[in-house]
Amino acid sequence: MCDGVTSFVDVSGSWLWLVKKVP
Repeated sequence: MCDGVTSFVDVSGSWLWLVKKVP
């Protein structure tokens, strides 16, 4: 697993979660 890819996905997931929780 590439650490860079994992970090990118983690950040994207966090943003999506925040947007869904607080539109």
